[in-house]
Amino acid sequence: MADYDNIELLVSAVRDQIGADTEEEFKEILHDVNTGSAEGGFPGFIYHGDTCKFARENMDIIFNHIKELASDFGEDPLTLISNFNCLSELNIPPFEIASVIYNQPDEATINDGVDTQVLNALAWVALEEVADYYILQA
Repeated sequence: MADYDNIELLVSAVRDQIGADTEEEFKEILHDVNTGSAEGGFPGFIYHGDTCKFARENMDIIFNHIKELASDFGEDPLTLISNFNCLSELNIPPFEIASVIYNQPDEATINDGVDTQVLNALAWVALEEVADYYILQA
């Protein structure tokens, strides 16, 4: 089960990124995420410039959460990431995902846009995990 302190940090980061004016608006957005997916386009999670910045600024929180999820599933965190719906068809090798997570992508990774795809996916999983958490708390 995910660490309570880490999920609360993730909630805070997502709340700040969404920029909802009220708690009710925040919950409504999370409900919409939960009934669809992050790919549906939600405030702060639409443009790659926003999602990449969010993922980079919150990488420790996001990756810690992913490690907890992977542990719950008995899976390697990098394999879990490579199997995200938005990444699975790209066949990104784990070492390339790791290079993005640790902010050391090579030129080919950058030129191919893989860094952007991975960062975007990490931001979206953060949003979806927070949405799931809120639904479970309701």
